[in-house]
Amino acid sequence: MKVMVVYPHGLGDCILATPALRGLKARGDFVGFAMQERFRSAELFRHNPNVDELFWTQDVWNDFPNLEEGKASIMKECSHNANMRGYDRVVWVWHPSSGSKIIENTMALEVPLEKESLVTDVYIGPEDWKRADEITPEKPYGFVQTKTGVPAKDLPEGWGAAWLKEHHGLDRVVEVGKTFRHDEFNINVQFALMAKARAMCVPDSVFFHAACAMCKKIDLVYFAPGREWIYNRVRPIHDVEHNVVYEL
Repeated sequence: MKVMVVYPHGLGDCILATPALRGLKARGDFVGFAMQERFRSAELFRHNPNVDELFWTQDVWNDFPNLEEGKASIMKECSHNANMRGYDRVVWVWHPSSGSKIIENTMALEVPLEKESLVTDVYIGPEDWKRADEITPEKPYGFVQTKTGVPAKDLPEGWGAAWLKEHHGLDRVVEVGKTFRHDEFNINVQFALMAKARAMCVPDSVFFHAACAMCKKIDLVYFAPGREWIYNRVRPIHDVEHNVVYEL
């Protein structure tokens, strides 16, 4: 079958969808994936072998007068595109419950997976690693993100760099939005920079999800106070070492 997955969520949530997409592809389906247009330059799925075709949508949360109007408009457009390109099914993946988003994705796409198959993935190409090598500091460094675009989730300015210096003796950091702009190169290059870091300190963000997917130790990830329920929805299901804090 040709299946279009409509997934109007954030970049981190897109990483949480990778086990379900892998399950669809393993079933033999042709997989289309519709994600927010504002993430096009990130090229998150450029090398993903389980996505055959990408589509782009408006932001259901911010581009419409209300959520219901946004959902109706996006579904209408995606259904039209699917019909024009010969898709058999269009599946809108929403997260209506308080359970794991990873499991909800597999249920929505009707590819229930065993626990050992619920491993998330990122897809970094050879050119991404090469670009990261070109800009990697010579000395060991830490990886930091401070700003997420959602103030309630952000780390205080300078906090991550200070924490890495105190706890890991790292004087040098690579920081998203400071060492490089978030849109200076695609997100896979940024993941490669993160992977090469000796230690990392990030808020709840796409970098947390990417590190989990790469089974990279996360020395500190910050979820704001009262957001333990969010962590329980997005935490990795496979084993990966990570230190979650709710108070700084």
